[in-house]
Amino acid sequence: MSDELTADDVALVLDALAAAADHKREIAANCGDCDRSDSGLCPDCGTRLDRADEYGGLAHRIRSGQ
Repeated sequence: MSDELTADDVALVLDALAAAADHKREIAANCGDCDRSDSGLCPDCGTRLDRADEYGGLAHRIRSGQ
């Protein structure tokens, strides 16, 4: 088994990052605590959305070869 990632490996990682980001955004979109918050966003979902953005940034860097 090689230590290098194949194109299929990279595609799998990118798919997992997209799924994880979508999941975080879905949780935030349906959060009751956010509905009750004056700002419309609870602290946990603020963190979730930040993490989803980080996943997107990492996926972009992977696609760019960095």
